[in-house]
Amino acid sequence: MLPIGLGIAQLLAWGTSYYAIAVIGPPIQQELQLSSAELFGVFTWSLVLSGLLAPWAGRLLDRRGGRFVLASSGMIGACGFALLASVTSRFELYASWTLLGIAMALGLYDTCFAALAQATPANYRKSVTGVTLIAGLASTVAWPVSHQLLQTITWRGACFGYAGAQLACSVIYVCVLPASHVPIARAAQHPAQSAETQRLSRMLALAFAGAAFIAGAFSAHLIQTLTALQISHERAVWLASTVGITQVGGRLLESMFGQRHSALALGCVTFGGLALSTAMLLGVSSVPWLVFPFVVLYGAANGLITICKAAIPVELLGFEGAGATLGNFSAPSLLTRAAAPFACAVLTDSTGLTGTLIVVTLVGALSLGAFVYLTRARKPTEA
Repeated sequence: MLPIGLGIAQLLAWGTSYYAIAVIGPPIQQELQLSSAELFGVFTWSLVLSGLLAPWAGRLLDRRGGRFVLASSGMIGACGFALLASVTSRFELYASWTLLGIAMALGLYDTCFAALAQATPANYRKSVTGVTLIAGLASTVAWPVSHQLLQTITWRGACFGYAGAQLACSVIYVCVLPASHVPIARAAQHPAQSAETQRLSRMLALAFAGAAFIAGAFSAHLIQTLTALQISHERAVWLASTVGITQVGGRLLESMFGQRHSALALGCVTFGGLALSTAMLLGVSSVPWLVFPFVVLYGAANGLITICKAAIPVELLGFEGAGATLGNFSAPSLLTRAAAPFACAVLTDSTGLTGTLIVVTLVGALSLGAFVYLTRARKPTEA
């Protein structure tokens, strides 16, 4: 019951706070007479803010429990969307997305997974997979629903609908999460964290930050990239949409076969697949059929990276202070994901698409290298 409830709530949270901007952004831009840079700059600000606040959100969860933090995220998110629905100035626009940035810091995957670590440590990884199987459909559900809302009640009415969805998240969290928890020390204060463990933690954060950069770049530019590689617009849209299906497919395979392997072993497969997929995309201009294995491999790896990001830090550092642990790991990833669309746009303007794809491929290789180093360095400590 707990993974199902949290999965539904995360689907609503991601679908409204993260994915809806793709549909309601253009009419907001038109009505408020904003440039594209201004509109998506505000959204980027909310992502940056969520990254900066992630460690604080994790520590708060360790002190107050998952129910308090996640329920608060829904209420703050509802206020943010209610303000966005009535916005008339740039100041109000920034204020609304500031509230939504706080809500994302308190209420998306990292705090949800930390709440699972508090509530069900014995079945943690299985519960994480269950949540992501449902929440992974957020874009698939959010985009058509948002489009329908836009056609019937305009973007302002849609924002009021999103506010209602955020409040529904709060209700779900209150119903499925335990009301109390045993306060635990922050992971950063745990005596078992030696200098070597901290060094490995930094390598792991680097690997996840690289993966987040790739995900942020492709989420914003994949369709344009595929069309620039001489793929028709219709096929590019279809291929980009398929990524969501393969993402859920990767998580489904993990739920069926991955539980018998350690999270580190799963990470080797995931980062290897991510690095290989970026190399495939670089080769599409010369070998066009590589686009099909790219979509499958990238989608599956992108789906599995969420599970790895939840499971590996806990496997490395333990359940004690899981909120602070996951918050600290998520901050660099959230920041690089927020910066990636702008960085790739600048790269493409200055070096061309090939130069951008080379950089993305190198980032994938760097992430794989950091993770392989982590696994090799950790083996002697396990002997």
